[in-house]
Amino acid sequence: MESKRKIIGPIEMVVLAIALGLIAYILLKSSGGNVYESAENIQIVDNPDEKGRGGQVRNYEMQNEDRVEVILQQLSENYVDEKNAIPKERLNPDKLIPEDEMVYLEEVKKKHKEEETSISPSDWFTILQASHKTYNKIKTVFEDADSSGKPVEGDNVSNMLENAIVAKSVYSKIEELFNIPEEDAKAFGEQGKKAVSDWAEFIEQNKSKQGQ
Repeated sequence: MESKRKIIGPIEMVVLAIALGLIAYILLKSSGGNVYESAENIQIVDNPDEKGRGGQVRNYEMQNEDRVEVILQQLSENYVDEKNAIPKERLNPDKLIPEDEMVYLEEVKKKHKEEETSISPSDWFTILQASHKTYNKIKTVFEDADSSGKPVEGDNVSNMLENAIVAKSVYSKIEELFNIPEEDAKAFGEQGKKAVSDWAEFIEQNKSKQGQ
């Protein structure tokens, strides 16, 4: 009897795909290239059987904050290997991270590079996550203080502080969230700083002082 021809199963196909991917990665890296893929849709298989077949396949669409995490992860790798860094316009084509925040993250990079000689990608990722959180918290403070409900322009918030009621709300919230006295926040605001990134740097500097 003629033996049946063996068909490659799904598990073998996955192993083969991973092996080919690793080979392509090694070849690309050895030639000085970069590997970057913006994955926004992921397939999830619910309850597959032990042979990898069956189950319900559904698509998972990455939320914006998940996509921001991917950008921060890639930035952390860029900071370690700047020679092969991926251009920021390719990392952030949809401006999920505002330009003003990108400026702030660049300042964070400079500050930490001056203080520490060697930082691992995982440490950079932790630093960038914390910085992203700080930036968004202070941006939310300005947005909540603005009765118009419009998104705050990251590069110009100083005009909001010309309103005494709004300014009082902002300084009070900064003290509540970051434990920075209102008078310190007011003194900084009166310097005419325009960008959310300026305020994020101010908060980081004061947090560092509190930790000393």
